This record gives sequence, structure tokens and C-alpha cells, in this order.
Amino acid sequence: MLLNGRFFYCALSLFFIFFNVTSYAQSNFIEGEDYEIITPKESGSTPPTKVDVLEFFSYTCPYCNQLAPLIKSWGEENLDKVNMMHSSVPGSSSNHPWTTFSRLYYTTEALNVEDQTHFAIFHAYHTKRNPMSNTNLMWQELAVYMESKGITKEEFESTFNSFSVNLKVEQARKEALGVNLQGTPTILLDNRILVKSSRKGIPAMVSTTEYLVDEILAGRK
Repeated sequence: MLLNGRFFYCALSLFFIFFNVTSYAQSNFIEGEDYEIITPKESGSTPPTKVDVLEFFSYTCPYCNQLAPLIKSWGEENLDKVNMMHSSVPGSSSNHPWTTFSRLYYTTEALNVEDQTHFAIFHAYHTKRNPMSNTNLMWQELAVYMESKGITKEEFESTFNSFSVNLKVEQARKEALGVNLQGTPTILLDNRILVKSSRKGIPAMVSTTEYLVDEILAGRK
């Protein structure tokens, strides 16, 4: 079931990348509609040949579910131009669903299985309707990935409740507050430009991001 879900994401990614995203690239990009410049903000710390690209997301967000395969494919195609990063936005309280999923993301990152589990979590929540509201339900979906790396349920739960994961969640909260984040998905470029979802659709976020990355790099020459 998970393998079929992973195949679906790959197929969806290719479809949007070659049709929706490419065709939109011919359109205009409008400040205030497609993106917003934050002032004052210092530019990112990445070397001049690359641009920091930070994706704010939540696993419970249906639009983030749509964007995930698109931004992953685009990022992999542009490794020479971008430094891709991800911030799983927590909710307003420790027991908020977004906070639970933020902890889950940083747990998988700490255990070095994020690449294997990222789409599986989206698939479990949005397609299989597993709320993953506790570690038992999480393990039900992710055991196959964890055990393939030699990770036990006890180690997973210990990491999930660890101080280091708490710090990551709080850092993500500060990142969101620092840019006055209004919703997800949102992409932060060079620590100073926000690309938001709009009426043009989720694939347009990728085209806007690509356009702005090229503009940022051109401006550094």
C-alpha cells in the first residue's frame, strides 16, 4: 500500500512538473499576489552560488500534501542552485495536532529516516485516514522504515519525547513567528522573500520559486 502511494506521488510529480509548472513559467509573477518581500531581513547564509529555500509545511495540510512531491522534484533538479530546507510548523499548544506532527517530523530527521518516511506520513494521514495522534498509531505506519534501519519502537518513542526534538519544534515555532507566517504551505527564499499559495494553484508556487531563485542569483553577479 505504501509502495503504491509512493508511486502515485512520483507520477503526480512528473505530471505537474512537465505540464502545470512549465506552462505557468510563461506567465507574469506579481509581487503581493505570488510572493511577498519581507523587510527588513538579512539574506541567507548560503554561499553566493546558491539560494536558501525553506519550505514551511504541516503534514495535516492538504495543500502541503500537493506541494510535497513537486518541491522535492524541483529541489533535486536544482541542487546546484538551491539549499533546500524544511520547517514543520507546530501549532499553538503542545497538544495541537500540528505540534504532534512537527515532533514526528523532527523525530524522523533525528533518526535519519526522514527521506524514507516523509511521503509515507502524508499518505497515511490524507489517504489512509490514520490520524497518527499517538506514537502507537505512528509506529503502525512507520515500523517498516524504522526497523529496516535497526530502530526499535522504544528508541523511536524516546526520540519523539526527547529534549533535542523539543528544541527543534521550538525553533520551528520561532521561524514561523519570525516571518509572520499566515499559513502553509509557504516557501521562504533567501530569508527575505515569501512565496505563498494563491488562486493560481499549488504548482504555481514552484514556478514562482524558480523564477525568484534565478532573479536572486542574477542579482548577485
